[in-house]
Amino acid sequence: MAATLAASSIAPVGMAHPGVGWLGATVAALFWGSYLVPVKRLPTVDPLAAQLSMAIGIGLLAIPLAIASGAWIPNGWGLLAGVIWALGNYGSIFVVRALGLARGLALWATIGIGVSFLWGALFFREPVLLPVAVGGVALLVAGIALMNWPDRPTKTQPPVKQSAHPPANRSSQPPSRRLKIQDQGWWLCAVVGLLFGSQSVPFAFAAQSPIAFVPSMSLGILGTASLLAGQRGGRVLRQLPRSSLLALVCAGMLWNVANVGSFFAVDRLGMAVGMPLTQFAIVVNAAWGLWLFREVTGRQRILRVAIGTICAFGGIILIGGSQL
Repeated sequence: MAATLAASSIAPVGMAHPGVGWLGATVAALFWGSYLVPVKRLPTVDPLAAQLSMAIGIGLLAIPLAIASGAWIPNGWGLLAGVIWALGNYGSIFVVRALGLARGLALWATIGIGVSFLWGALFFREPVLLPVAVGGVALLVAGIALMNWPDRPTKTQPPVKQSAHPPANRSSQPPSRRLKIQDQGWWLCAVVGLLFGSQSVPFAFAAQSPIAFVPSMSLGILGTASLLAGQRGGRVLRQLPRSSLLALVCAGMLWNVANVGSFFAVDRLGMAVGMPLTQFAIVVNAAWGLWLFREVTGRQRILRVAIGTICAFGGIILIGGSQL
């Protein structure tokens, strides 16, 4: 019964105005793929400080949304969505430490896309051509994995520079310790993917427009980030250089613009179609790395990114064409 009620609250709108959903998915992909650009050149900062700073930016953007929608009273479903995302984001810190950014991102994005699709297609029973949608999701996931899977280390690679704060999976650790950390990274990555893939589920039950829903979610993110930082919160923020703090706050505002777009995509296209479409953000992020920051070098690596982009485009076409 709950699934039927939730699905009925979003399905009619999606059928009436799919163009708004596609616009929302495009905005989400562009801004989620670009929100880290302001912090690309920053020195490494405390992850809790980074999350809390971004949460402040997320909260700042929520203020005009609350004014526009009149949604000043927090919605419990929105708060829950914020908690889900903040916990997933916090967990991703440890996944990156255990598995590396490229492998961790590829894995949790793959799991998140699959989870959001299953929520929409199975739990909410959204009308989609299942074989076409599954093929599109598989192609999108393959493209993301191809673009982000790390290269194998070679004997000619330069030695890694020593750091005062070595990562948890550093090769100098005993093999048994490294294996344990990696095992923890795998299952934690699954949890992170599950959380990210489920962050839009509360929206289906909230009976609010995207603009009215996001302020509550933003409050949930800010509150959870503050609790995770605990007593260290004020201290780590004071220790941040002003330029880093401003860049992270800006990144949080950009992230929330994408967040608004994603809920329009879910509202008008459904979760099975809308959320996977927003994950084209990973292609946008790869494009920034390739063209602006020159993070992708070497003919084989560039070719892999190009083929992955083509696969992702093909997956999006199939996912978009699967909606009934």
